[in-house]
Amino acid sequence: MRRIKRNLFPYLKKLCNLNDSYLVTGASGFIGQKLVERLVAENKNVKVLCRKNYPYWFNKHPQIQIVKGDLFSNHLINEFKDIDGVFHLAAIARPWAK
Repeated sequence: MRRIKRNLFPYLKKLCNLNDSYLVTGASGFIGQKLVERLVAENKNVKVLCRKNYPYWFNKHPQIQIVKGDLFSNHLINEFKDIDGVFHLAAIARPWAK
């Protein structure tokens, strides 16, 4: 895992408190991966919402919990009860995306 520059997310330290847990939607995208990497570097617990494919290094960190599904999955509401914050980065980039 590469270290990202600290100046990419200067606001992150102000937003995050110690031992907080966060949900990141769109975590398998470019910006989402960088954000998850930064949150893990700050010793935060991260739940990532991924549909199918996700980076292999997500499995290697005990602070990352992978939740498979999408934004339209109603059964996932119980997974997100203990979340302190949400970083919503998911989007449908083209109308035929599944």
